[in-house]
Amino acid sequence: MVDPTSATIVACSAAAFVVLSNAVRKTIARSEWDGAALFGALSVMLFSAVYVFVTYSGAWVMVTKQFQDQWLVPRWGRYSISLVGVVLVAVSAVIFVRAVRRKNVFSTFNFAAVLLLAVVVVSSVSAVLNGDNPVRAASAVFVAVLAACLVAPRGLGIHIGIGTCCVIAAIASGFAIVVHKDFSVMPCLWDKCGLLGFNFRGIFHHPNAFAIFVTLAMPFVYIGFASWEGPALSVYLLGLVLIGGSRTGSAAAVVTFVALMLVRPNIRRPVWAPIRTVFLYVVLAVTAVAGLALPLTMNDPEFLSDRGNMWMLARDQLSEAATLLYGTGMLGWKHVGEADLIHISMSYSAHNQWIHVLYTTGLIGLVLFVGALAVLIRQAGRAYSLIIGCVLLPVAILSITERPWPVDTADWVMWVVPGALLSYPVARRPSGPEGTRNPSGSGESIARWRVPRKRRGRHRAQQQRRWRLT
Repeated sequence: MVDPTSATIVACSAAAFVVLSNAVRKTIARSEWDGAALFGALSVMLFSAVYVFVTYSGAWVMVTKQFQDQWLVPRWGRYSISLVGVVLVAVSAVIFVRAVRRKNVFSTFNFAAVLLLAVVVVSSVSAVLNGDNPVRAASAVFVAVLAACLVAPRGLGIHIGIGTCCVIAAIASGFAIVVHKDFSVMPCLWDKCGLLGFNFRGIFHHPNAFAIFVTLAMPFVYIGFASWEGPALSVYLLGLVLIGGSRTGSAAAVVTFVALMLVRPNIRRPVWAPIRTVFLYVVLAVTAVAGLALPLTMNDPEFLSDRGNMWMLARDQLSEAATLLYGTGMLGWKHVGEADLIHISMSYSAHNQWIHVLYTTGLIGLVLFVGALAVLIRQAGRAYSLIIGCVLLPVAILSITERPWPVDTADWVMWVVPGALLSYPVARRPSGPEGTRNPSGSGESIARWRVPRKRRGRHRAQQQRRWRLT
C-alpha cells in the first residue's frame, strides 16, 4: 500500500504531466518547435533518458569505495549513453554543415562558443603537458555540441526543448518514489535532510545531482512555456528540490524561483526593465564574487562537508607557476581522487566552479571562461538581459559549492551550456519596415527597441505606421 507522502508526490507529478502536456500542445500549435528545440532536447536526453530506464528497471549497480556506497550505470546503460551521444554528435554536425552553407553565417556567429571551445583546447593541451591523454568520447561530444553552438539558431526553441525534457525527467523522478522507492528515497544524514524527513534523488545517482539538474532547469521551463504553465511547473520543480535534501540546491532553487517571479523574463515579448535588471545583476554579481572569493580564502578543512579541505589542496597545487598558468588538464582533479587525497565521492570536481576552472585550465582558461560569460551578457543587450541573467542565476549560486557548468566534458548537466549560449535571438538592425524576426519563430515581426521621436500631425501618423507590428 502506498503511504500518504508517496501518494501526494505521485499526484503532484501526475498534475505536472497534465500541465506539461498542455504547454507542449501550445508550443506545437504556435510552431515553436525548431532545430534548436530538438538540439536542446537531445542534450538533456544524453544522460537523463538512460537514467529513467536504469531506475525503472532496477539496474543501478552499487559499489562500495572508501566505506561509502556508490551507484553506477550498468554496462548496457553506458552503451546507451554512447548511442545517444552518437545521435547528438550527428545532429550537431547537421546543424553546423547546414549553417555554414548559408551566405550570412558570420552575421550570427556565436563568439561566446568560440571562447568556450578555447577553454577545452587549453584543458586538452594542459592534459598533454601533464602526461595525460585528453582524447575521450565524453569530451568529443562536448566539443561537437560547442561547435554546433557556433552557428545554431538561437532563441525560444532551446528553452522549449530543454524545458520539456527536464520536466519529463523530473516527473519520472516523482513517479519513481512508488516504482523504486528503495532507490529514490534515502535516509537523512546528520547534516542534511529534505522537508519530508528523507533525502530524495529520483532517477539520479545522488540527491545533489538531482537538485542541481532540477534547479538549472527552472529558468528554461519558466521562459520556454510562460503563460501560467511556466510558473506552475516551476513550483513543482521547486518542491522536488526542497524534498531532495541538498542544501546548496535548495537555496539556489528558492532564490531562482523568487527571482523568476520578480523579474518575469519573457522571451516572446522582451522588454527593457531597468529596475528588474539592476536587481537581477546585483544578485548575480554578489554570488559570482562570493563563489570566487570563498575557496581562495577558506582555511577550515571541514567547511561544508570537507569542501574546505579540497579548496586548500587545490590552492597548494596552484602555488606552482606552471599549474597556475595552464592548470592540470581535464584529468587533473581525477588524479587527486585516485591518490586518495580526497573522498572518492568528491573526485568528479573541485566543488566550486571557479576553482575547478582555475585548477583545470589555469589563469588562461579562467580568463577565457569569464570572457565567454561576459560576451553572453553583453550581446544580450537590453532587450534580452533578463533572459540570460535568469539562465545564469542558478549557475552562479550553485557555483559556490558545486560545478554546475561543464568545462571540457559531457555529463548529466551539459545541456546548460548550449542552453545559455542559445538562450536569446541575435539582435539585428532592421533593414526596412520588416523589423526583426519574432523570437518565438512564428514568422511575425517585431519593432526595433529604439523607439523614434513622436511627431505631430501627418508625420506622426506615418511614423507610427512605420514602426507598428507587421
